[in-house]
Amino acid sequence: MQFRTAYTTFGTTPGAYLLRFALPAVLGALAAIVLIALYVPWITLLIFVLLTGVIAISVVFVALYPVIVYQRKGREIDEEMHLFITRMGVITSQEIPRMTFVELLHGMEEYEVMGNEIAKIFHLVKTWRLTLSEAARQVSEQTPSKLLADFLERFAFSIEGGQSESEFFSNEQDVVLDQYAIRYEGVLRDMDLMKEIYVAMIIAAMFVIAIVAFLPILTGRSVTSLMALALFLFTVIEIGFVYVASASLPMESVWHKTGIKNDAERRIQTALVAAVVATVALSLALIAFGLSDMGRGMGMWSYRSWPIIAAIGLTPLAYPGYITQVEEDKIRRRDDNYPAFMRTLGSTAEARSIAATQALRKLSMHNFGPLTANIKALSKRLSTGIDARTSWRHFGAETGSDLISKFSDMYVEGFRAGGRSKGMTNLISKNFVRILGLRKKRYQSAGDLTGMLYGLMIAVAFAMYITVEILERVQDIWADLSTPVGFESVTVLEYNFFNVNAMAIIILILVVVHALISAILLSILSGGHKVGSLVHFVAMVWTGAIVSVIVAMMMETVMPGLG
Repeated sequence: MQFRTAYTTFGTTPGAYLLRFALPAVLGALAAIVLIALYVPWITLLIFVLLTGVIAISVVFVALYPVIVYQRKGREIDEEMHLFITRMGVITSQEIPRMTFVELLHGMEEYEVMGNEIAKIFHLVKTWRLTLSEAARQVSEQTPSKLLADFLERFAFSIEGGQSESEFFSNEQDVVLDQYAIRYEGVLRDMDLMKEIYVAMIIAAMFVIAIVAFLPILTGRSVTSLMALALFLFTVIEIGFVYVASASLPMESVWHKTGIKNDAERRIQTALVAAVVATVALSLALIAFGLSDMGRGMGMWSYRSWPIIAAIGLTPLAYPGYITQVEEDKIRRRDDNYPAFMRTLGSTAEARSIAATQALRKLSMHNFGPLTANIKALSKRLSTGIDARTSWRHFGAETGSDLISKFSDMYVEGFRAGGRSKGMTNLISKNFVRILGLRKKRYQSAGDLTGMLYGLMIAVAFAMYITVEILERVQDIWADLSTPVGFESVTVLEYNFFNVNAMAIIILILVVVHALISAILLSILSGGHKVGSLVHFVAMVWTGAIVSVIVAMMMETVMPGLG
């Protein structure tokens, strides 16, 4: 049923789509395979099979593309359900007319896919004159999210049973948030398992690369080309794991998405531009100095110096990453103070029977940690007569927090709908604390992964650099051996298989790519800004460089005079 619905929501039927898109893709794939087989005679069987597999996977992707899009939309809806239910609970904290409630269903563009699904209920009621329960049921039959479908079925049943929207959404708060928490914690447990799988994959890949490096000793084939292929496969494995991790984890962000750029973001952008310019300039200067006579005399042209040179050249990139991480720490502290601020705001406004603006002016005199400056700025905006929606929207942007900006929007919508201040702020605070608690578990998981990835970087760098050192020494030893008299025609071992500079470049690229992918993986798991991952990227490159120096010193101690 969902298979057919996926194509229907794509604006076609399965048969029509396959005929229009999949069939030409199949014919094109077959033609490509035939042309490769006929006109590329030098291609090996292994490469031909790999190319055929890639083409076949591409055809399957084209055929199932509507289903993939449909499932992705379902996932996005599932991840926004807890925010949607909180918003509706805040809006309906006070009884409102049913038509007013229907009108509110139309203004949820910030929820994107979820907003589009909910807006369908509005259009079915307003344009096609369906009842609210009928519209909810019709949308539930077509939505790609099972969570939303079940929710809309419960909503339709409650309306037909005479239950008010306010009572229904109040009862649904714990139900939906419990479902979200179960899914969230399940994903984090899966990530713990995936970490172990990732470590096992990298260790296995290192073992394979070591075998590949030593095989040419007996086969006589160049180790450089085989190591380049191993580097490619190693990178594919890591990118594949990053994709699986990003597809599995909730699509959350520490940073806001209001579209308003705050001072912190401007500082990060300026620092990033300056760091990129400094990196390029420093790298070119190091290369120029390394090519000079003085640089050559200092040994900078030796392959053993390249990891340190690369680490020095990339060091300026750590600056914007450091600034980003400092700002993210501030954002997390603001998140910690926000629930108390909202509870106090609601209690003060209701206890003293004053408007929220007056209550906010009083609260701006109190200390809410890093949130205090943002509260004062919000109070000043409201006091000068700036629209509440605009003022709170800038408040969310200035805090930099995705959660604060979204929950502040909920408060404004509830206030405009006539909700009770204390009831709204208590609900916002309660749900905010629950969601923040889940995010902290995610941050803790990211912290555990950080230590694991640094340890893995040490292992990868040690295995790769010691392989280069051993191969170079083995080749030097065999190069000095002479063939015994009478055995000139016998070739047992091949020693001219290794270009140390090419091998060192491949290993350096592997280490840098591994550091970059590891940093990106940390950013995905923590939900932080991508620029913040540059700190870990530079630190891991330095880790690999230091390991290379230690390996060279160790090998010089164990096998002096060689290499």
